[in-house]
Amino acid sequence: MAKKFVLVDSHSIIFRSYFAFIKNPLKNSKGEVTSGIYGFLNTLDKIKTRFVTDYIVLVFDPPGETFRDKIFKEYKATRPPPPQDIPFQVAKVKEITVLLGMKQYEILGYEADDVLATLAKKLKTSGDVYIVTSDKDLLQLVDRSVFIYDAYRDLIMDTEKVIEKYGVGPERIADYLSLTGDSIDNIPGVDGIGPQRALEILKKYLTIEEAVQKDKRLVEHKDEVMLSKSLVQLDCDVPIQIALEDIKIKAPDLKSLIPVLTDLEFHSYIKQLGHFNAADVSVIDTVVSKVELEKQIHIGIGIEQDTVYVCMEKDSVHRMARAEAVPITNEPRVIKAGGDLKEFMNHCPLSSPVFDVAIGAWLLDPNRSSYTVDDLGLKYLNEYRDASPARSAQTSYELYPILAKELEDLSMRDLYFDLEEPLIFVLAAMEKRGIKIDIPYFKELRHETEKKLGESEKTIFSLAGRNFNINSPKQLSQVLFEDLKLPPVKRGKSHFSTDVEVLKQLSLKHELPGEILKYRELTKINTTYIIPLVEFARDGRIHTTFDQTGTSTGRLSSLNPNIQNIPIRSELGKKIRKGFIAEDGYSFISADYSQVELRILAHMTKDKNLIKAFADGKDIHNHTASLVYNIPEDKVDGKQRRMAKVVNYGLIYGMSDYGLAQSLDIPKEEAVQFIQSYYALYSGVDAWRAEALRFAEEKGYTQTILGRRRPLPEILSPIHNVKETAKRIAINAPIQGSAADLIKLAMIEAEKKLTRIGLKQGLLLSIHDELLFEIEDSKIKEVVELIKEAMEHALSLIVPVSVTIGTGKNWAEAH
Repeated sequence: MAKKFVLVDSHSIIFRSYFAFIKNPLKNSKGEVTSGIYGFLNTLDKIKTRFVTDYIVLVFDPPGETFRDKIFKEYKATRPPPPQDIPFQVAKVKEITVLLGMKQYEILGYEADDVLATLAKKLKTSGDVYIVTSDKDLLQLVDRSVFIYDAYRDLIMDTEKVIEKYGVGPERIADYLSLTGDSIDNIPGVDGIGPQRALEILKKYLTIEEAVQKDKRLVEHKDEVMLSKSLVQLDCDVPIQIALEDIKIKAPDLKSLIPVLTDLEFHSYIKQLGHFNAADVSVIDTVVSKVELEKQIHIGIGIEQDTVYVCMEKDSVHRMARAEAVPITNEPRVIKAGGDLKEFMNHCPLSSPVFDVAIGAWLLDPNRSSYTVDDLGLKYLNEYRDASPARSAQTSYELYPILAKELEDLSMRDLYFDLEEPLIFVLAAMEKRGIKIDIPYFKELRHETEKKLGESEKTIFSLAGRNFNINSPKQLSQVLFEDLKLPPVKRGKSHFSTDVEVLKQLSLKHELPGEILKYRELTKINTTYIIPLVEFARDGRIHTTFDQTGTSTGRLSSLNPNIQNIPIRSELGKKIRKGFIAEDGYSFISADYSQVELRILAHMTKDKNLIKAFADGKDIHNHTASLVYNIPEDKVDGKQRRMAKVVNYGLIYGMSDYGLAQSLDIPKEEAVQFIQSYYALYSGVDAWRAEALRFAEEKGYTQTILGRRRPLPEILSPIHNVKETAKRIAINAPIQGSAADLIKLAMIEAEKKLTRIGLKQGLLLSIHDELLFEIEDSKIKEVVELIKEAMEHALSLIVPVSVTIGTGKNWAEAH
């Protein structure tokens, strides 16, 4: 069987991959765009599957001029400069593919196309050559042994397919392009000659040289045609020495490769490479003695059903043992390290101190996408290990000292052990308790909602004049803008947009858009809340999972179900909350922080006006409006207060004057004036914003009151949109992160106080700035005071912290 040689036009693949993700680029947690690298590696995998070969050669374009630039200064002049993040991706592709054992060529003075042509000429005497590219210039190389492979369409171009597509064979592609030109490379060709006329000329004359001498249409364009031919014609004699052994794929250097791929966060690609570098784990079928355990500083733990695996060091050797759970995991003098320790507690008791490697790694870098033990092993140990309990115990054991030292170096060790570690136990208790739901109520609510959906559907079809798929944006677009002739507001990818803002605007002109909004809200009630809540109930209670590592701000997230997205103040929110009920003999206590982020803003900015307003117990939004409009507070109307509220919160989140104008539907000039007045009154806020940006640019991260860091490398990005997003984060992250820290401290302190008085239930949910407790009716008055004290004094601020308390038999009543 003939050998197969695959030659890759590397820049072509990188650029095409990059632009395939241009609207939603892939990035690692450092903010580095990795779309081109990711697409390139996927294409390599596709090539390996398509062509079983030992020979894959990568060719790159060199920096600097080539001979074509010298003969035509305008060559490729119409091409825009490459995106600013392309050079990084090209460099990484080169680095990775060298470590994968692949031969590379980059010859100064010669384009990749010429190197590919030379390699094809040399190699086709030894086998079949497949050139992976999307560049049509290379079609001139196709013959019985040379083929072009389009990896994106999985199409192999042979001579027959070239003729089918262009009307001429590969040997005349250069002549064809000399006439038609190529706008991508700025090859002139001849004005007025397109594909059809070019074919007529080529059929009449055997060579392009004959054509420019005899064809009346070309004689006066001889110079342009021959210049184009010299630019298009590939040089098949680039000075390259080649031996088959040199271009054979070598064994990959996995030890060097894994850190590079880990840094890019290509976890799934690493796992495809297989298991390597991990020391064998020997499991000793004995119980670790208490005496032996007490000598340890820390141990690694993993669990499988009722078996606990313990990893520790004895005589400088890692020792794995099966262990009786309780004596090991309750030892107070040993730090127990493991992954997802909250889940561990569902199977086995676990006492402080513990070190959850996922949470430790998350504190160090909250922008990562994965914190599993095996992924952390890749990042910190440069080894891929499977997630078996024994292996997890060993990996956790090795990760602990590394992560602990990094936390210590960044002054976040206390943040872990004083905040995140005790929170693990609080969340485990909350998940175990769960919260009761009124299943008959939700079933009836579903029945009512589906009945209303049916009625809404009939109304929609009547208003539209026909039936259609209401959930299809494309079909809805046709109804609104083609059938009803409503004016389009903005365009999507394949049709005019039908998003919420568009429908709100159109509802002023026609009834149908308003009815669509109503239908969508009813659908959301049913599919997002009512049905999932009933499905997730066990023993009549919802046991949501709280995730400490789910956000980059420090806020908790939840899943199965996600309770964080239950609407707060809308009628929909009230309906859903009404279905969460206390057990007989118990009531809910809802404790909600009042304007916590604005109070933290006052603390961090030390703005005198903000501090005084909170110290005097004023309504901050009313107060801001009165200052901006220079009117007494009792004269502030609803619109003025609403504008002040949007500004008070919006400026924390980096809202611009344009954003304010859009949000409040006011002229931009009015928004600009309001913001300028705001900063004149709250000059401390303006000064702090400038300092927060300076700090982030200088340090490369943001920091909360308690020292929680958020890396922000994007703040130095040369790409405008990326940098602007980072600047908004630089303002928001210290405030939102500090609010998260405050709420977590409050949860820990409240749980401590309630545990001391021996309550049967306690804290159930944490949603945004609200904590929800289930308490025996006889203890309500006492517990309200304990909760209020715990929450208002969890973190010392220079302004008073205010908590609103409500009680009731269901969540809506208590809220």
